[in-house]
Amino acid sequence: MVNMRLDHAPLDDQWDRLVDNSPNGSIFCKSFYLRSLSTKVGTYYCFKNREIYGLVVVPESDCAKTSKDNEFLIYSGILFRKPSPNQNQSQIYSERLEVAAFVASELDRRYLKVILRLHPSVDDLRAFLWHNYECGRQYKLDLRYTTYLDISKLRDEGELSFQSNFSSSRRQEIRKFNRSNLTLDMTPSLDIFSSLFKKTFARQGVDIDPRSISEMVAIVTSLLEMGSCKVFNIYDERENIVSSAIFGLDSKMAYYLYGASDPEFRSTSCGTAVIWSAIKYFSEMGLNTIDLEGVNSPRRGWFKLSFGGVLRPYFEISL
Repeated sequence: MVNMRLDHAPLDDQWDRLVDNSPNGSIFCKSFYLRSLSTKVGTYYCFKNREIYGLVVVPESDCAKTSKDNEFLIYSGILFRKPSPNQNQSQIYSERLEVAAFVASELDRRYLKVILRLHPSVDDLRAFLWHNYECGRQYKLDLRYTTYLDISKLRDEGELSFQSNFSSSRRQEIRKFNRSNLTLDMTPSLDIFSSLFKKTFARQGVDIDPRSISEMVAIVTSLLEMGSCKVFNIYDERENIVSSAIFGLDSKMAYYLYGASDPEFRSTSCGTAVIWSAIKYFSEMGLNTIDLEGVNSPRRGWFKLSFGGVLRPYFEISL
């Protein structure tokens, strides 16, 4: 690690190209997404000699000496470079272990506190487990889950076969939607969505900080401006929006970001309808995967998993 260094990286076109090329890159690490957050973000290139071997994203407090969690920064931490065609699996693991060990040491040196959520594709955490193995500050790893939905099967196998992994209640709700007067529209209406979002959490007895609503609107506005977002709205026969879902998308996949439904219409199929509509839309676009983004709440995890996706573990690491 003698020839390695961590340099501050500007959020520019090169940064976005490297995020896109990294197997661990996601929309949450793109420059326009990071700029829309209310908190500061430290962005770094990890060099070995003169070559970039990885990127690092760290949510920061105002003093930039402490990492501060941001609920909207879903994945952060290390993004490794794309392997070269002549690298075998052993060489890839060796290189990434070296990079991760250096990054773990540097973050310990630079920050009083560290909180990161690694992308699900970062599956080798040995460098963080081994940091200061004998003495000193040690990283804590917390297991989280999301669910990935392979929507290529919808194109290849058709709706009935694709839905065979859905829960029975989900299939029933889709049939109910197909017979209903509910309709789909994709015109963004962030004021109405914000209102639905507040109603959804109020029904659960959860107070939403107005600053969180403002940050969410800023994020979605930025994504819409970059063409990296789709909004799905379900209307009733009176042309009222009764359910809405917002998805981000990049070259790799689509990401379920936010969803809300009017509590008065819980007996309808609107919540299922809005997700099913998005699944069909992105499949027709040619995307292969949707990250339904988190199944860590007993209140919402069961609903996302009822669409037949696979569990993908990821880790929050802290120091």
